[in-house]
Parts: sequence; structure tokens; C-alpha cells
Amino acid sequence: PVEVREKLSFPRASLEEALTRFKPPDGSCPYAAEGIILSTCNRLEVY
Repeated sequence: PVEVREKLSFPRASLEEALTRFKPPDGSCPYAAEGIILSTCNRLEVY
């Protein structure tokens, strides 16, 4: 449904902040070396 997709969308302005959560600069998350967010009008994938 559209309501769910709206809640899961990543506006361009917030993508950089969201990506920094994969690998914080202070090294507090040692398990993720990198990450990707694929956000289109109909889907959202986070790797």
C-alpha cells in the first residue's frame, strides 16, 4: 500500500545521514564495512 511505502521512503536529503549509520566514524559498529540503500518510487532495499 502507498501508506507503507511513504513511511519507508528515504528522501535524498536524509540518505547521507542514513548511510553514516552503517559505519559510524567512531568505529562503534565493527560488523559493517559498507552499506547501500536502494530507494525507488516502488521499493526500498538496504544491504
